[in-house]
Amino acid sequence: MNTDNVLLVILLVLGIVLLSNLAMFFMVRRWRDIRFDWFKNIRTDVDRHFGDKNSPLGELRRRVEQLKENDEE
Repeated sequence: MNTDNVLLVILLVLGIVLLSNLAMFFMVRRWRDIRFDWFKNIRTDVDRHFGDKNSPLGELRRRVEQLKENDEE
């Protein structure tokens, strides 16, 4: 077995792991002060789509509920 290739593979793996960890560390440090309200935005989008009784998704929800009731009977 060629030991030069094994050493090269080990160095490449270590380099990739170290560089990816450093990149994630700097991304987290840079974004620490930025506040994202992504959970709130997702929740308002879901409420907007499913909360409106006249929307197509509301109609689909009603039909699914009717099918479930008919299936239980």
